[in-house]
Amino acid sequence: MGFLCNIPDVFWRSSDKTHLGDNGHYADLDFFDIDPNKIPQTFDELVQQLKNDPKAKLDKENPEKDAAVRFGTIFWRTDQLYKLAIEKGSPIAKAKAPKTSFEQQNWDLPYNVGVYDMMTTMGVMGHFVGDASMPYHVTRDHDGWEKGHGGIHSYYETDVVDEIDLTLQQKTYEQALKLSKSESGKSVVDRIAALTRISLSEIKMVDEKDKVLAPSVDSKDPAKRIKAKRLPADQNVKVYEDMIEVEMARSAKLLAEFWDEIYISAGSPDLSHYRSYHFPLEPEFIPMDFIKNQKATSKSGKERAHR
Repeated sequence: MGFLCNIPDVFWRSSDKTHLGDNGHYADLDFFDIDPNKIPQTFDELVQQLKNDPKAKLDKENPEKDAAVRFGTIFWRTDQLYKLAIEKGSPIAKAKAPKTSFEQQNWDLPYNVGVYDMMTTMGVMGHFVGDASMPYHVTRDHDGWEKGHGGIHSYYETDVVDEIDLTLQQKTYEQALKLSKSESGKSVVDRIAALTRISLSEIKMVDEKDKVLAPSVDSKDPAKRIKAKRLPADQNVKVYEDMIEVEMARSAKLLAEFWDEIYISAGSPDLSHYRSYHFPLEPEFIPMDFIKNQKATSKSGKERAHR
């Protein structure tokens, strides 16, 4: 499942369809005058809301694409995959379980297909739940260039994390156990929105911890940008470690809730008969079903930088 959580970055982003899914990794809560406490339940509702906002100035030819790129779609992407996982898992309970070793390794057996598809979808969904707890995935200034912290995104999200020792997983687990469950009865969109609001509130804290030795120099030409000068990541682990553990724990806790709910909603199927060794190395890209004009969603100068 950990491998699958990374698929949207390590595989889908390297495919020729990467641009169709980029906006699912973020939500720029400070881009439009939208109340972060009242995120629309559907992407269509967001588009209509922005169409009626003269300040938004959505592209009239393709408002869906413009809204998706400029605001992000992490709420509805997570919701889509949550519902899809239930759909994929629902037939398992009625499917004939494999009895022989041949049937266990038969990748076309409906039972095996159902388990494989449900678990794969649950896994890739986890990536977006994780993105929601990373502060720079919920702001328009997603790499700190506006405040002289250019380069903070990968430094905080990757470089520092790579330097944390192998106790990170255990500490994240322990932190997750301390957290209370999200509000019952709330939709997937509402709970992801609640997580992003917390993340947005912590950007200032991360910026304050980022004691740059020299501020970044921004430029319209990406090749001329100069990242902020800062200490090597291995010397800053203790500065960020506690925050990173808690942020990861929030995602882990919420993801565990989502996975449990998916399993129950799919009829709590008996998974004990699954023995297939079919490993999802390259799961096929799952198109966003909530964006109507995906074929027109191609790279353009208006698109946000790679997240």
